[in-house]
Amino acid sequence: MPPYSSQIVTGYDIIPITPGAANFSEGPCRALWVEGFGTVDITTLGADGKDTDRDGVPIENGGLFPVQCIKVRAITGITSVWAIY
Repeated sequence: MPPYSSQIVTGYDIIPITPGAANFSEGPCRALWVEGFGTVDITTLGADGKDTDRDGVPIENGGLFPVQCIKVRAITGITSVWAIY
């Protein structure tokens, strides 16, 4: 999938994510599926084309989090995170 995809189509795969320092091996995901309440620290593609760290992003109900990102660095209070491709 090319960066900055604006297509609204279904994903072709969903992969469980272990938070950490490494970029996703499959490249940028279309969105995240998050279970639980809490916060995530993610790295997005960035509007200017540069990787951008976003810390403490609130997740209130879990579910679909429609942001393309390349890494989940940390979670707090979240049960699990899945990358949608």
